Amino acid sequence: MKLSIAAAVKIIPVSESTLRRDLKSGKVSSMTDKQDRTVVDVAELERVYGALESNESQKNGTDTDKIVVLLEERISELKSQLEKSGTRKPALRTPARKREKPRNRDRITKTRLFQFSTRHAIRKTHENAL
Repeated sequence: MKLSIAAAVKIIPVSESTLRRDLKSGKVSSMTDKQDRTVVDVAELERVYGALESNESQKNGTDTDKIVVLLEERISELKSQLEKSGTRKPALRTPARKREKPRNRDRITKTRLFQFSTRHAIRKTHENAL
């Protein structure tokens, strides 16, 4: 069976860069498929890297199953506590900030215009006095 490099990395105990280095050095032989992609035979991976992780992942599956069972038990405990309390707390969401009202913006603009016109009037008065 032939595997792409990405698929091969998932079942061997080395990183993609290590596999590519081994391919380049000739430690692992490869070939190209019809789409001109590099593929590696599973037997070649077993020859170089030993037993593949598919067997190990089955062993680790029991650990995963235990964790799933524990989590499901904890979820059911929490659900029963929630039902006993009788109320559900709302999701913690902060309300979106409202945009500044146009009147406020207009008021700020009017204030700035007033400040500008006042400064301008003072400057004109000062120029006329000279």
